[in-house]
Amino acid sequence: MEKGLDIRIPLYWGWGLLLLTAGVYLWWISQIESGFQPLWSDEIIYVLNAQAQYETGETAAAFTFNGTGAKVGGADAHGPVYPWLHASMAHLFGWSDRLMMWLQAAFVLLSLLAFWRWSALSWVKKQGFSLLLLLFPFLPLYGFTFMQEGWQIGLAVWFVLWLEKMAADRPSAFVFWGGLIGLILAGLLRPIWMMGGLALLPLAGNMRERLTYGGIFLLGSLASFWWVTTFYEPLPNYFSELIASLNTQGVMAFLLGLGDHFLDNLGTYFTTSTRDPIGNWLKFSPFILLMGVGWIAWLDKKRETLALLLWMAWVFFLLFAIYDAYDWRDIRILGPLNVLGIYVMVKKSPGFALGHGLFSLVMVSALCLHHPWIYERNEPRPSVEVAALPSELVEETSPTAITIKGPLSPEPHILLYLPLQTPAGGPIRYLLPYYEVDQLPTQWSFHHQGNQGYWLRKGQAEP
Repeated sequence: MEKGLDIRIPLYWGWGLLLLTAGVYLWWISQIESGFQPLWSDEIIYVLNAQAQYETGETAAAFTFNGTGAKVGGADAHGPVYPWLHASMAHLFGWSDRLMMWLQAAFVLLSLLAFWRWSALSWVKKQGFSLLLLLFPFLPLYGFTFMQEGWQIGLAVWFVLWLEKMAADRPSAFVFWGGLIGLILAGLLRPIWMMGGLALLPLAGNMRERLTYGGIFLLGSLASFWWVTTFYEPLPNYFSELIASLNTQGVMAFLLGLGDHFLDNLGTYFTTSTRDPIGNWLKFSPFILLMGVGWIAWLDKKRETLALLLWMAWVFFLLFAIYDAYDWRDIRILGPLNVLGIYVMVKKSPGFALGHGLFSLVMVSALCLHHPWIYERNEPRPSVEVAALPSELVEETSPTAITIKGPLSPEPHILLYLPLQTPAGGPIRYLLPYYEVDQLPTQWSFHHQGNQGYWLRKGQAEP
């Protein structure tokens, strides 16, 4: 009888804590008001490009940095899938800015339900995994925005579940092929997932499997590179410069540039701060978990742990080698690694997991008290008047892009007031000031006229 109590007490505690956490999330949801709208420039671009695709039926992005978008499809620098997904859902449920937020919340919930249904962990450990994931500040911070980070957390849960099944003695063909298809679909949203076959290498039981898994990783890497360079808008950043050096200066210049950037990013990651304790926890938690998973892998030599460790290390390598380890970009790239690390700690080191969870609970409390990220999106922005479109644009009915230079900073919310199509239904393209825009051809630009708002005129906008 007492043995039964020993098993049931933690279960009751776990259910109670999960219900309490769900109550906190419901309280956060209740704080969302009718004026809730995107705040960060990335959010605004996400929303407007999805809305423009819904309204005009055009796959090409309305807001790009080069005026034309990707060389195939015309998507912006975030890729074509995110706006397409929400525009498609809007045709079913009607357009709403908050549709983007509710969809990613539903996907996270679906991912957790799948984990509860198919994971081999005990009920207590499933409770612990769910609690630590929901209480880690990454999810509540980004889950109540219009970003795609909630989708990445959900995809990481599916990735963990897939590796758990693949580490079993005899994984079924359905698990194997279903996981590969899932990697491809996830990679359409964030191309790094196409390389997920790398994590299969420690699971290989013979040379044939090693060659198969190595081939999957190689093909996935090539597909990822092709997808980015074809369907994502190119930006004048380090990655573009690196590819250019490979084409013009050869392999040696490419490798030297890769090494220099790796060392610069490595130093930047460990020597800079977000000047915010919550941001610093989000920044360094993946590295702490990487060290913990590495220690456990060294002790137990289990194939599943080694697979998760290899993938975590690979993402860190890509961050330092080709991405940027600053300005919260590192936090967004590394965010899904917290799911992998939490899973390993819950399964192998409950004490470490408890300590990580308690610290996350402190950060979430601080987020609630001192970071009103929901209230900031409820606050009304100063209204902006945008002049009516001139007759040349009103009469435009051709799907050919009309490029207009639009303002991005210091008031990115101005973009929310811009029309996305002409009254005749023709699309309007906006050129955002990322490039040297004065050197790019553009017919129209917005000129600030003090209290009169922004007026659309021919010619270049004032600096």
